[in-house]
Amino acid sequence: MLKIRSPAASFVEKLLVDEGAIISIGTPVLQMDSSDERHEIERIKKFRQLVVLGQERMKEADIAKKKRILELSTMVAKRYVEYLEHALQATKERQSVGEVGALDTDQVEAELIEGRAKLEKARIMTKLYIDTVSQNKKIAEMSLQHSDLERAFAESKVRETKIVSPFDGIIRFKVGPGSYVKTGGVVAVVERKS
Repeated sequence: MLKIRSPAASFVEKLLVDEGAIISIGTPVLQMDSSDERHEIERIKKFRQLVVLGQERMKEADIAKKKRILELSTMVAKRYVEYLEHALQATKERQSVGEVGALDTDQVEAELIEGRAKLEKARIMTKLYIDTVSQNKKIAEMSLQHSDLERAFAESKVRETKIVSPFDGIIRFKVGPGSYVKTGGVVAVVERKS
């Protein structure tokens, strides 16, 4: 007698051949419960749909529009800083001839410092946005690749739940539907045909 063993711990879902049937190598004889693997495949499909939906929401036109707005705000901040630099120069010249006081010059210098800070912030925000979009695209692509691998693995586990005979002969089951079988547990034996 040759033993057929379960590749994984699970419940027997159904017998695929009758007790005492003559079988050949490769005949499916028993279906183990595959509900966990099927649930995993469904979870992976839903995750994949969410990633694809996220990618669709990240439309190139929207990204380009947001990038352009950030670049424009950077340009405006730069022009404002240039204006304040000229204004400071003019205020210093006017102060040197006594037309304005030091307080006026200090006020323009403070505005220039604030303008430079806003310009730097605009530059950082633009770079951060571009980097974030790039990273999000990479993460989405990697997530899709990973989900494809997970799904392939789960599908291979589903295939493993169908036990096939590795021998020719007459099958004698050691378990029935609803039985729990440990990994490596004997589910059937095959007697050689006389």
